Amino acid sequence: VTKLYYGENQMKQISKMKFIHEPGDYHNYQSVCTTLLGIAIERATKKQLGKYLEEKIWKPLQMENNATWSIDDKIRKNTKAFCCLNTTAIDLAKLARLVLNKGKFNGKQIVSEKWINNLTTANKDNGCYQYQWYSHNCSEDYYALGILGQIIYIAPSEELIIIRLGKSN
Repeated sequence: VTKLYYGENQMKQISKMKFIHEPGDYHNYQSVCTTLLGIAIERATKKQLGKYLEEKIWKPLQMENNATWSIDDKIRKNTKAFCCLNTTAIDLAKLARLVLNKGKFNGKQIVSEKWINNLTTANKDNGCYQYQWYSHNCSEDYYALGILGQIIYIAPSEELIIIRLGKSN
């Protein structure tokens, strides 16, 4: 993670890595997997991940602030998808509200309800993790966890959203 965070040319670093398990056979969260997901999205959409996020989520949700996403270097410009989305608590809360409302914002479906249902259904065979989110103890509560302790926590039965921007030592 340190090399991905501080280094350049993520693809060169990733190409040196080897699979220990066949994909889909074993769960152990690794930041590099999220980086690969980000690269796959960039290749499929032919857009930087931040631009795609802006188009599909940020603008439709009428976010209050601009967001930026750090890249590996100025030449390759691969997004550091495992981290480094730079935004504010209010906009993270709007993102959480989108998830809580089954992908709808102001009556318009922004994200597929089916995808949100899959995201919010606990996967007990995968450590209560899927779609980049965790289910709290495989309950109906779920959360997204950032590399530096940032949390988007959602408790649907209470219609509660908690945003934490990081932890202190």
